[in-house]
Amino acid sequence: MKDKTQSNEIEIETFFLEYANSIIATLREPFLVLDKNLRVISANQAFYTTFEVTVEETIGQSLPDIGNRQWNIPKLHQLLKGIIPEKKIVKDYEVEHDFEQIGQRFMLLNARQLIVPWKVAEMITKSEAVKIKEEELILLAIEDITERKRNITMRKKEDKALKESEARFKAIFNESTEGLLLADVESRQFFMCNSKICEMLGYTEAELLHMGIKDIHPEEELPFVIKQFERQVNEEIKLAASIPVKKKDGSIFYADISASHLTLDGKKYLMKSFRDITESKKIHDELNEKMHDLERFSKFAVDRELKMEELEKKIKELEGRLKEK
Repeated sequence: MKDKTQSNEIEIETFFLEYANSIIATLREPFLVLDKNLRVISANQAFYTTFEVTVEETIGQSLPDIGNRQWNIPKLHQLLKGIIPEKKIVKDYEVEHDFEQIGQRFMLLNARQLIVPWKVAEMITKSEAVKIKEEELILLAIEDITERKRNITMRKKEDKALKESEARFKAIFNESTEGLLLADVESRQFFMCNSKICEMLGYTEAELLHMGIKDIHPEEELPFVIKQFERQVNEEIKLAASIPVKKKDGSIFYADISASHLTLDGKKYLMKSFRDITESKKIHDELNEKMHDLERFSKFAVDRELKMEELEKKIKELEGRLKEK
């Protein structure tokens, strides 16, 4: 009766072992079963394919000797040898190794102990190269994360390059001798400003970043200013000339505002460069006024000259008529 019970238990365990082996065989990740001396007693097809080794090169071999000793990784062996005596579980342990056949690889390893009756252990492999009498085994799952790691490395490089580019942009932006504002195309709110525009407008950076186009121009001029802004957005014009700008203290100055387009994090901005032309505008207006005065004076002088000529002509006519008398 006892023998029958043991036989049934073996059959049940064998069934579940075969079931487990079927699952392991279908895994996309490389998978190994090792004995306590790190000898390979089972491997799935994913392992052979990934690491370009054969069954003969693998089964029955010590892990360090597989594939022309490509798995001779001391830290890994030390880690795996501690699993059985210390009953450790290895989770997502990262290994970097340069394999002779497939090159550099980054792997995540997961391993744990498996205890089975020795008769079941004998059935794990059909290869005659391995005769197993061990009850303590090591299950080792290997995930190749090389592509993911390369992608992360590439992203890090791209992020670093982007940050360096942003740093250079901010340095140029902040050191510009002209006032610069970065305005959101849709909301017309300010996204960035440099110290020069803060000085020109009399606001702090924190204040300006809570403001927009409508806040720095005279209210009565807003329709014209916004129209010029939209023309710059639509690239109809690059320069909006002689635009009235309102400072924090309420005073007005005039600026030529040039614009260029920028896209940051998928959002579109207009970088507006302010050049204060108040003094030159004042001189220009005075010059225009003087020119108008000169034109008026010239016209008056010409009119006067014509009248004098006409008067002289009349006098001569009268004198001639008197002589005829």
